[in-house]
Amino acid sequence: SGMQITGGANVRKDFTPEGTHITVGAAVKVTNFANWLFNIQHSSKSYVPAVRLTPVGDGRFFISIDGSPASDIFSTFIMHANTWYYLELSSRIRNAVSGTDTYAETSATFKANNESIGSVLSTATNTTYKLSGTDTFSYASLQLQGPGGGHNAVYDDLYINVSAGEDFSGDVRVD
Repeated sequence: SGMQITGGANVRKDFTPEGTHITVGAAVKVTNFANWLFNIQHSSKSYVPAVRLTPVGDGRFFISIDGSPASDIFSTFIMHANTWYYLELSSRIRNAVSGTDTYAETSATFKANNESIGSVLSTATNTTYKLSGTDTFSYASLQLQGPGGGHNAVYDDLYINVSAGEDFSGDVRVD
C-alpha cells in the first residue's frame, strides 16, 4: 500500500513548532530515478537553505543544499527500481558566525536500510543565507516528491522527528 506520487508532483507537510533538527524516514519504492525524494525546508523563510536527498540516474544518491550538490555521489548504496528501501535523512541547522554576520550552517546524514551511507556539513557565507534582526534558522516543512515523466514513487511507514537530535528510528511500521 502506501502513498503514490506520480509525474514529478509533490506533497508537503508543514509542522509546528519549527525545529532546528529534523529526521525523516520512510519506506520508498520508485519506478525511475529523477527528482529529489525528501526535501527539508522552511516554506516561508527564504534564507533557510533546503536540504534534499536526491538520486542520480543509476540509483546512487547525493545530498543537495538549496539545489546545489553538497556531497559527492555516495557509491556505497545503489537503489534499484521497483524495490522497497527504508530511507532516512537527518538535517540540523544552526548559526555560524563570521565577523559580525550570522549565516546558516547545515549538516545532514543519509541512511538506507539502517546503514549509514554518508553525511555532509555546509556553511553558507553569502547574503542569501544571512540572518538579519531577530530572525532565526529553523525548519518547518517536509516535501516528498515523485519522479517525472509518468513514473512514480510510493512512500509508506513515514515518520518525522522534529528537534529530536540525530534520532533515527529505523524501519518502522505505521499502521
